[in-house]
Amino acid sequence: MNYYQDLTLLPGGDIGISFIRNKVFNRIHKRLVDFKKADGSVPIALTFPNYANNKKDLGNKIRLLTEDKTVLEKYDLFSLVSIFSDYVHVTNIRSVPLNINGYVCFFRKQSNNNVERLAKRRAKRKGISFQEALSDYSQFEEQFIDLPFLTLKSGSTGETFKLFIDKKEAEMSSSTKFNTFGLSKGGAVPDF
Repeated sequence: MNYYQDLTLLPGGDIGISFIRNKVFNRIHKRLVDFKKADGSVPIALTFPNYANNKKDLGNKIRLLTEDKTVLEKYDLFSLVSIFSDYVHVTNIRSVPLNINGYVCFFRKQSNNNVERLAKRRAKRKGISFQEALSDYSQFEEQFIDLPFLTLKSGSTGETFKLFIDKKEAEMSSSTKFNTFGLSKGGAVPDF
């Protein structure tokens, strides 16, 4: 990753950071979908420089990174978030500094606590009835994820869901594969 652009969330007296972050991230995600390649990846990665797992907080900053400056120019973050101009500050596109802390991966962590969703998926995959698939989960124990998250609205179903985000240290990676949330599909990003 050679270029980046930072978006800083500014709280208003009447609006909190998490509300702004959710609204801004929904717009960022929808625009990333427009950049999706045939293999499902996008050329832009997102990081959260102030991520604090111990506080369950993504922080007030979202960083977009890419290999090619023209990708960020075409993405046009300024116009994308212009409706939130009182609540965000966007930097110009900059070169990634040479002195970094290392590499990290931000990735989606999904919970397996919705038995109906799991049963629907199994029924479809195995060609069995929903009731049969549901009986396969009779011994199911709920798992809860204790990570920072965003609350998003699905463009396809209209349902609201939580996007849990985890962070881990990584080795430098030649992979630049990221999903339409800007999260890792094997790609690592510089940490600075």
